[in-house]
Amino acid sequence: MINSLFIINGAGDLVTERHWNGSDRSAFDAFWHVASTMPAKEVEPLIVTPKGYIFHVYRHDLFFVATCTTESPPLLIIELLNRIVLVLEEYLGATFTEENMRENFVSVLQVTDEMFDTGYPFTTEPTVLKGIVRPPTMINRMRSAVTGSGSVNTAIPEGTASVVWWRRAGIKYSNNEMFFDVIEELNALVDSN
Repeated sequence: MINSLFIINGAGDLVTERHWNGSDRSAFDAFWHVASTMPAKEVEPLIVTPKGYIFHVYRHDLFFVATCTTESPPLLIIELLNRIVLVLEEYLGATFTEENMRENFVSVLQVTDEMFDTGYPFTTEPTVLKGIVRPPTMINRMRSAVTGSGSVNTAIPEGTASVVWWRRAGIKYSNNEMFFDVIEELNALVDSN
């Protein structure tokens, strides 16, 4: 689905990039060739090139760019890019910046790695991702420095084993009851005879 994911600042510098399925940076060059010729907010969200499709959203003075070599639903890719922004807002704060992303570079890479499995969306729910990758805090940084452990949890969070992401797996209820309200109405026409 997605071959490459780029996060680019307004000057055309790469903040981070991820590649799947043997893709390379040629799409970045094609995107920046178009984006550098106009204001950032006027760049079309879908750019068609001879090698494939380039999708982007512009948030927090950063371009979030995804490339596809095969035809994919455009709204799905744009929604995934918006989901990446939402998850990074949960991790780095509602008004994160390029500098903030560079300071928490490892967390950004770990989160994007957990969100996609070889370019296909895997886990995009922020609450589930927070159970997998701990948000960057000063305490987590100190713990990592002292113990040498990373910020990725070794145990699988409860929401990932459930069919419904917001519900814990293995919940048993002592009573399984269902209540119905039955309302009956009768409409009739009665002759006077």
